[in-house]
Amino acid sequence: MPVSPNPRAGARVMPRHTEPPVEEPSPPGVPPDLPLPPEEDPIPPPVEPPVAAPYR
Repeated sequence: MPVSPNPRAGARVMPRHTEPPVEEPSPPGVPPDLPLPPEEDPIPPPVEPPVAAPYR
């Protein structure tokens, strides 16, 4: 099999790693597929309904 003149020609055939890139690192000891415990889960702010202006 002849050697390709471009050394990067076969880079698209085999990826350097098989795992997808991790966007946010998980805390140590917590598997990435499990949700965080409730005490570590941020509480969303309460949503208040819009108040209509008083009629004049």
